[in-house]
Amino acid sequence: MNEYKSWKEAKLAGSIKYFTGKPCKKGHISPRFTSTRHCIECQAIRSLKYSRSEKGKLQYKNRHLKKTYGISLEKISACTNCQICKVFLDDGVGKNGRCVDHDHESGEIRGILCNNCNRALGLMQDDPKRLVEAAKYLYADKLIPEEWLNE
Repeated sequence: MNEYKSWKEAKLAGSIKYFTGKPCKKGHISPRFTSTRHCIECQAIRSLKYSRSEKGKLQYKNRHLKKTYGISLEKISACTNCQICKVFLDDGVGKNGRCVDHDHESGEIRGILCNNCNRALGLMQDDPKRLVEAAKYLYADKLIPEEWLNE
């Protein structure tokens, strides 16, 4: 375990943890953090509870967006409609949830899209030629010979 048996001893030595061998208020016998004096198990329970809360989820999402794309959740939330299909974007993760569309090679943000449009671009491998061909396909009159349909 840890060589420091008291908070004061650990604090003076600059250690981040200490172990008294005594149970905490919840009954856990584990090392404690010098900064908070909370035992590791209680801190893990608190952290898990917070990360599952709405506030914790928003904080994680904001941190992820800033680290990955250099943009804040506040700025992304200002985009109210998908830049392709114009559907209203919500804060969820469903089909109308906001997605950061970015160039996978440069990492540069192209825009904010709904989940469906973002996935469609990804499935087409972000290839403009493939997307043009897909649009032509959708506008074509008959795609298979008539005799195939009457078998």
